[in-house]
Amino acid sequence: MGSSEHIDQVVTGQPQRFTQDLEIVKTLCNHYGQALVGDTYPGTPPDPTDLGLFAEFETAAKLLGYPEWPAPWRILIMTRSRGIKLGDVTRKEIEDLSDLAPIEQAEVVATLASHSDPAFWINGSSTSESRAIAETIDLVFSDDQKTLLKLIANDSEVEGILRLHIELEPISTSTDKNNQGETIADLIKKMIAQAHELR
Repeated sequence: MGSSEHIDQVVTGQPQRFTQDLEIVKTLCNHYGQALVGDTYPGTPPDPTDLGLFAEFETAAKLLGYPEWPAPWRILIMTRSRGIKLGDVTRKEIEDLSDLAPIEQAEVVATLASHSDPAFWINGSSTSESRAIAETIDLVFSDDQKTLLKLIANDSEVEGILRLHIELEPISTSTDKNNQGETIADLIKKMIAQAHELR
């Protein structure tokens, strides 16, 4: 049995047992978020069991004061299930990020950046899941209205925190590079530059 199946076996049926521990909640938001985006064929409904478990830990993260943990996955899940374009519901999810504190908004953007290359977060090689996630992030950022980039463009504090994130956060200062020779910090800088074009 793989680690993913083992997690599902332990959590299913008693998810409430795991909703008070910060690290467990963060891990399970990522686990079910990645599974839902990576295993959902574009334009089809996500697995209802996994979606229910994700929602459980999404609520837990918000109650614990960390809404930025599930937020990027919720955007990607909604986008993936809609297929080839962002729907109004997905766009509203992105616009609702403006309700988060700037540091939380910046964390959402940084999480998306760190998953936008399928080889970054799995030791330099990609899988079908990581490629599906990267493909979905591309769809979010290529949307005509560039809703997410406008979030950075409209808030200089978010940009400032992202720049600090590049300097201080281990994931952003990683020397790992994608096939284009870019680090995660490079990707975040590129996003900031794209946001500047919208000002």
